[in-house]
Amino acid sequence: KMFAQALTPRNYPLIAYPKAWTRGTKGLVSGEAVLVTISSESDFATYKGTLKGKFVLATRARDLAPRFDPQANRYTDAQLADLAKLPQRRGGAPGGAPLNFQAQRDLQNKIMKFWLDEGVLALLEPSRGDGGGTLFVQSGGSRNPSDPPVVSQVVVASEQYNRMARTLEKKIP
Repeated sequence: KMFAQALTPRNYPLIAYPKAWTRGTKGLVSGEAVLVTISSESDFATYKGTLKGKFVLATRARDLAPRFDPQANRYTDAQLADLAKLPQRRGGAPGGAPLNFQAQRDLQNKIMKFWLDEGVLALLEPSRGDGGGTLFVQSGGSRNPSDPPVVSQVVVASEQYNRMARTLEKKIP
């Protein structure tokens, strides 16, 4: 069971769901929301000692374009045949840079440990959809009790997440 509500600058309920396999809270909690950008380990020093008891928005607001065209359309037989073909596999990242998934994963694990060590109340993130009112919620941690713990994580409707992020960017609590 979960209830989420923004209290300032205006009071409004949040459409939000907790991510599976993340720790919960022991009852109702409240705290300040902060916008945090960590892209490397060197960014930890910027926020060290400032996040205890806060809700962290760790990504900037995303552009959500309005929809004017229908979301569905009919394909011709030729288009369906093209869709059935296997795509050509490409190696590396755009521009020819090699992908280093292990380094990215290691950094994400260090960031999660940082959130825990700092005492963050919860990590808020936008739904991965394009708005439109549908929330996509996945697991945020492992169900294996021997794996490292993770901070509470909550997925918020993209439109509402963006509203909070824009408010924080304007230095309004």
